[in-house]
Amino acid sequence: MSTNTAPGQTQPRAQRPRLDRRQVLETALALVDAEGLQALSMRRLGAALGIDAMAIYGYVHGKDALLDGLVELLWAETSAPAGASGPWTERLRGFVRAIRALFHRHPHAAPLLLRPNVLPESVLTAFDRYLEMLRDAGFAEPRAAEILRTLVAYGIGYGVMELSCYSLTGLQEYDPLSQRERLVRLGQLLPRGIAPRLTQVAMTMCVECEPEADFEFGLDLLLQGLERFQSGRDADQGAPAAREATTRGED
Repeated sequence: MSTNTAPGQTQPRAQRPRLDRRQVLETALALVDAEGLQALSMRRLGAALGIDAMAIYGYVHGKDALLDGLVELLWAETSAPAGASGPWTERLRGFVRAIRALFHRHPHAAPLLLRPNVLPESVLTAFDRYLEMLRDAGFAEPRAAEILRTLVAYGIGYGVMELSCYSLTGLQEYDPLSQRERLVRLGQLLPRGIAPRLTQVAMTMCVECEPEADFEFGLDLLLQGLERFQSGRDADQGAPAAREATTRGED
C-alpha cells in the first residue's frame, strides 16, 4: 500500500485529539454516570479520550486530583448565572433544588460532594454570591453564613437520603416507584416477626411518601421561617438565640 511518506522517513503517528482539562473532566463524569465510580481509572479514561493513560497526567495530577475535578464540575452545575434576579427566597430555593438535582442527574458521582479535601473555586464563588444576597436582604455576615450552611446541608442531606433509600431497595439509580412496588420492596427489607406497630411505622415512612412533595415541604418550612425571622427584631443579630443562651449559661 502506497503512502505519502518519503523514503527514509517514518510515518507520522496519528495526531492526538486536542484536549483541555475541562474536556478530560467532562469525559470522566460521563464515564462515572454510565458505569459507576468504580469504573473510573486512568486507563479506562484514556481509552474514552483516545489517548494514552499517562497523557492524562498532563491535565490532572493523579486520581485524587481527577476526583476533585469532578467535585468542581458538580458544584458548577448549581451556580445561577451572574446577575440573576428575583426575590432572595426564590433564588435560594433554586440553589437548594440544584444541589438536590445533582443526586438525580449524577447518582454515582454526587456522593463525591462529601469529599473533605476539596473546596473548588466554583462553590466558593457561588457561596460568595449568596452571602452577598443575604446581606443585601438584611442579614449580618455571621447570620448569613449560618443560613447558607443550613440550606446547603438540607440540599445535600436530602439527596444523600434519597440515594441511600434507593440503594436499600437494590436500585442502581433513581427510578420512581409506584406505591405497590414500594410495598413489595419494603416487605423484602423488614425482618421476620416484626411488631405490627413497627410495620406501620415503616409503611408511613417508606411507602406512604412522595419525595418531591416532602422535599418542597421542608424547603418551604426553611424559607418561610427565614422570612418570618427576617421580619423580627433578631434579623441582624450574629448568633442564634439558643447559642446566646448557651453562652450565658456558661458564664
